Amino acid sequence: MHLNYTLNEDYIVREIDEKLVVVNINDAKYYTFNDVGKLILDHIIQQKDYADLLQSVQTTFDVTRKQFEDDFSLFLREMESKSILSDSVKE
Repeated sequence: MHLNYTLNEDYIVREIDEKLVVVNINDAKYYTFNDVGKLILDHIIQQKDYADLLQSVQTTFDVTRKQFEDDFSLFLREMESKSILSDSVKE
């Protein structure tokens, strides 16, 4: 299953001092992401699939599948509410 999300064209992604920063080019609002958020966004931007993301997160961080699925769902809702990501299937 592919991650059917895309980064909104109003945002750019930069890595600064090992932190991932997403900046809205219209209003200069920016968001920083921890290591898990960075890993998720990297997978979405590179259009990798969900199984690869799940494996990467479980290998890198000590989380259960259930914990990841709950956190991932919350992460996506938050990113959609800020219009950083959009569900490309809905479009």
